[in-house]
Amino acid sequence: MRQSDNNPAVNDTDTRVRESVRVNSPHQIEFKERVAFPESADSVRYETETYIFLPPALQVTPEHFTSATLLRSLKNYIRLRAPKLPLTAFEDNTGPFADLDSALKDINVRTVNADEDYENAVRRFALTYRQSVKSALETLAQDPDSCTTEDVRRIIGQITGILAAYRNRQTYLVTLGRELGNNHAWAYCDEFMSIITAYYLRNVYLALDFEKQEIVLTLWESEKQYRLKHYPLSVPGAGADNETLLFRWSVLKKYVSSLLFLEAKVQGGQPMLLHSLYGVAAAVSMLFATIIAFSWQGTYGSLSMNLFWAMVIAYIFKDRIKESLRAWLYKRFQKWIPDRRLQLERGSYRHAGQVEESFRFINAEQVPEAVRKLRESAHTIELLSGKLPEDILLYKKEVTLEKLRTLTQDTGNSVLDIMRLNIRDFLRYTETLFEELPVLEEDAAETAARQAFGEKIYHIYVAQRIKIGEKRAVAMQRLVINAQGIKRLETVQPLTTQNED
Repeated sequence: MRQSDNNPAVNDTDTRVRESVRVNSPHQIEFKERVAFPESADSVRYETETYIFLPPALQVTPEHFTSATLLRSLKNYIRLRAPKLPLTAFEDNTGPFADLDSALKDINVRTVNADEDYENAVRRFALTYRQSVKSALETLAQDPDSCTTEDVRRIIGQITGILAAYRNRQTYLVTLGRELGNNHAWAYCDEFMSIITAYYLRNVYLALDFEKQEIVLTLWESEKQYRLKHYPLSVPGAGADNETLLFRWSVLKKYVSSLLFLEAKVQGGQPMLLHSLYGVAAAVSMLFATIIAFSWQGTYGSLSMNLFWAMVIAYIFKDRIKESLRAWLYKRFQKWIPDRRLQLERGSYRHAGQVEESFRFINAEQVPEAVRKLRESAHTIELLSGKLPEDILLYKKEVTLEKLRTLTQDTGNSVLDIMRLNIRDFLRYTETLFEELPVLEEDAAETAARQAFGEKIYHIYVAQRIKIGEKRAVAMQRLVINAQGIKRLETVQPLTTQNED
């Protein structure tokens, strides 16, 4: 009910997109797009258009919300994704263990970046482990009836073997880390791998029958005892305040996953197109003032009172012409002018690409045909729903990733694009949570008390259109909200390929 996860819906020259949507809190919804591209790609560009259909009662209008206000309701993250490998790959001579050993062997302790290279190699292994274990255990959890006891025993045995092989390298890794002045990377990644193993084991444990659960429980208990011995602060206690534990886990995840982060820096200044438009407006207004000045000067002379008043009036109109023309030109060219431009970097030295964002109100005629038809078919109650007006917001994001083979040489060939929309500002003008209903005293007492009040809800529809090359895909979600926030998320249509001109 609270999450949808869709199969690849856009496929353009082997670039694939999957989307999942979930509610993170009463005020936040998260859209997660997984964009995978071929190893041979030099760059990839994709565009996401998010159409938000809001009931007029919420009063989300241009008078109350500017682009800057709306952009503050959004959080965007773009990060690389670690490769997802079968567990058997860890046993290969060219698998993750071989990559780890090779990377450590190539480290020159005298170089400036030796500490960073060591840390990245260990974190890369831990992230690959997470992706691979997650995939294997989620496959069991999704179809528990088709897997045999031997299948479960085999996968649990493979995970146990991988953890043991990593821990057998402890002496070498810790010694090298100390030589480089890094005493924590091995232990942090070891703790991370143990916790993430328990996390995914819990999910598969709940899906299996008793006999298979006993196999999973063996590894669960083993890892729990391991953490009690080496990382006691990471083991939750029944009835205890686990606030510190949760904070530690959050910091640990960020430490390990930061290897994949792309940093977004806001680019200052206005785009060249906007400067050009404003220049045109200034030139036209100046042309008007100059024509007035030359015309009156030729008629009344250069030092007359008439010319003086003509120049004053010309200046007044010049200023108004410039401002009006600027607004008119901006409105006409707004679709090509981003409200915010972000520069993507990996680390402090590696350019990764750019993001252009724009947020504006549009009318129903500007909604693409595929999105419009999807919105018309999404009503839960017919009545006059199709005739009722809506306020429509369009958030557009264009992402360009460059130098992909350099950028992803130590990760998988995919990125995770996460957008989190906070609707708290949309609730500013919501009405009361409950509304009294017409119930007579003669009605049955036990039902009257229950039916006397009804919860007041609103429907917000969020449609997304993703474009890669000539391919298009559309999805739509329905947010059922009340005065306190999001009640539930309903998928009207998962991400589906559309054939459009």
